[in-house]
Amino acid sequence: MGLDVPIIHGGPVVGYKRNPKIYKLVFDDTTDYPGLEVQVRTLSMGQLIGVWAGKSTSADTFDLFAERLVGWNLEDEDGRPVPVTREALLAEDDDMVQAIVKKWIAEVMGVSAPLESGSGSGEISAAELRLAELPSESLVS
Repeated sequence: MGLDVPIIHGGPVVGYKRNPKIYKLVFDDTTDYPGLEVQVRTLSMGQLIGVWAGKSTSADTFDLFAERLVGWNLEDEDGRPVPVTREALLAEDDDMVQAIVKKWIAEVMGVSAPLESGSGSGEISAAELRLAELPSESLVS
């Protein structure tokens, strides 16, 4: 007396290998960094929830960004590529790094561009509140 086990016909089951999303951040002529391009991987769901919930400090957000930085077209004063490292980030102007991190977080959280003035956008989302807490880019060039 054996158990009847159904036989499934077909090829072998193939697993899905995830390919984490990489955001390409492009700074245009309307920014202080025209031509800058930065590639950064996305956050894990747990990290994103931490940012949404306000559990991530600015230092935590910087660390998350530094871990996920993949590449950029940044050059030094002599035209040599700047290495893609935490140390290189720490050596750069804070305004530029903050602008990059802010743009990355906006992309990861799916925060859209602000609506035109006078438009009734409704309540501010948690993602927009967290983004608003990041220090602003300097207006002084």
